[in-house]
Amino acid sequence: MRTSQLVGGDLTRMSVRQLEEVMRTLGPKQARSQEAARAMVAELMEIEAEWRLGQRHRNPGFAPVSPVDGIGEGRGEVTGAVDHMAEAATRYCYESELAQVAHALVGGITEHQAAAVLMCTRLVARSMAPRDEKRELTSEQLAHPSRQVWALQRLGFPPGGGCRFLSAGAMRKAATQARGRMVRHVIHRIEEENTTSCVLVTG
Repeated sequence: MRTSQLVGGDLTRMSVRQLEEVMRTLGPKQARSQEAARAMVAELMEIEAEWRLGQRHRNPGFAPVSPVDGIGEGRGEVTGAVDHMAEAATRYCYESELAQVAHALVGGITEHQAAAVLMCTRLVARSMAPRDEKRELTSEQLAHPSRQVWALQRLGFPPGGGCRFLSAGAMRKAATQARGRMVRHVIHRIEEENTTSCVLVTG
């Protein structure tokens, strides 16, 4: 990445790897590195929300064919079974490296904080809006009891928990605390492993 990009590039348009490069190049204690860490956490939470809303419901890894099917038949012509296995492998895409990093970050905060930070993602705000409306719901709208319960269930939180947040303000406060905790974790990891080629994301 060019120095000009590191110093003045739009962090919100950078990939997680690029954001990590900013922190490693400038040093984790620099103000811009702190901004990069916040941008990284925001992007990873969108990835986590996307997985919870979509990929985790797709029965990843399930192959509609027996793994022992065809044994003893030799290695002749390719059959449709291979296509099914390829489809199963594709379903593992949710376990990409970035998704694993996102899972790990969420695992380091409380369930209450995780619920708040995921409820405050743009993806959830869009997905919970009426299908005929191209807009994002406000935090006040998302905090409405009935919509809040439905959104939390879609995000994989235990049903029957009811409303976790009495107000949008309480939800935003918990989300801010969660982000702060995750940002500190990211910065700590960069400081701890600053001599390696990559700490959070490899490749």
